Amino acid sequence: MSETLFEEHERNSEWFKKNYQHLVEKYDGMFVAIHKQEIIAFDEDPGKLRGKILARGLNPMTVMVEYVSKKPLEFIL
Repeated sequence: MSETLFEEHERNSEWFKKNYQHLVEKYDGMFVAIHKQEIIAFDEDPGKLRGKILARGLNPMTVMVEYVSKKPLEFIL
């Protein structure tokens, strides 16, 4: 049985949270692409990161992209 995108996203999200401290040491200030609980690409520019995802032959809808930062993010709504 094929798994749903939602289930894969949930696993990637849990992996990201669990490994955040390690990731921030290596990828601070970067966008990271996570596929099957693994960093497959990273870049400061999300557009360039999308290009790297496509270059690997992956559908961007199947890849979770997150920003990694030592500083807390502030959102203005």
